[in-house]
Amino acid sequence: LYTCMLNERGGVIDDLIIYKVTDDFYRVVINAGTREKDITWMKKHIHSFDVTLTERTDLAMLAIQVPEVKEKVERFLPSEQADQILNLKPFTFVMKKEIFIARTGYTGEDGYEIILPLKEATQVWQTCLLFGIAPCGLGARDTLRLEAGLNLYGADMDENVTPLESNLAWTVILEPKDRDFIGRQALEEQVKDGLKKKLVGLVLEGPGVIR
Repeated sequence: LYTCMLNERGGVIDDLIIYKVTDDFYRVVINAGTREKDITWMKKHIHSFDVTLTERTDLAMLAIQVPEVKEKVERFLPSEQADQILNLKPFTFVMKKEIFIARTGYTGEDGYEIILPLKEATQVWQTCLLFGIAPCGLGARDTLRLEAGLNLYGADMDENVTPLESNLAWTVILEPKDRDFIGRQALEEQVKDGLKKKLVGLVLEGPGVIR
C-alpha cells in the first residue's frame, strides 16, 4: 500500500510503502532522506501498542525500473523463480528468506524493488550491469516521476501540506466515520471548510517553458 504518514495537523511527515507480510509482520519502506524523523515519529506513537520497531540497516534496496523490465530481469533470475516473480501483480511481492522482491516503484515506469542483505547488494548490482541494466541517478529518476505526475516529497508535500492539498486524497480513507488515525480531525476540517490551495499538474502540448 502506498500511503502517507501524517502529523496531527494532517501534514505529510513522509509518503511510504507498507507491505503486509503476515498478520503480525509489516515491512515499512520510508524515504532515506526522512529516515531519522520518520523513525522518531513511529517510536513516539508505538509505546501504547504491542509493537516492536526494528530498523534494518543490514538490508539494501535496488530498484529496477524500465519499460522492458520483465525481459531484463528474466535473463538473470533462476528459472525456478522466474515465473513467480515475472507474474507478480503491481504492489504484490514474493519473499524467499532474506530476499524480498516486490512489483513496486515510484518512477512511473514498470519495475521491481529488491530488498536483500547488504553484503549481497554489490554482487546483484554487478549482475544487473552485466545484463544491460544501467544505473540511473536521482535527477533522471525524478524526470520520470514528474512526467507520470507522481509527487516528490519536500517539493509537492511536506509537514505543512496535507494529502487533500497535494492531490493525494486517494490515499486517505475517511469512511467509516469511526476509523481513527492521526491527522483525521484536521482533514475533516479541511473537507468542511474547503481547500484554500491544491496541487495540480500542467501538461504541455509541445516544447516550451512555463513562465
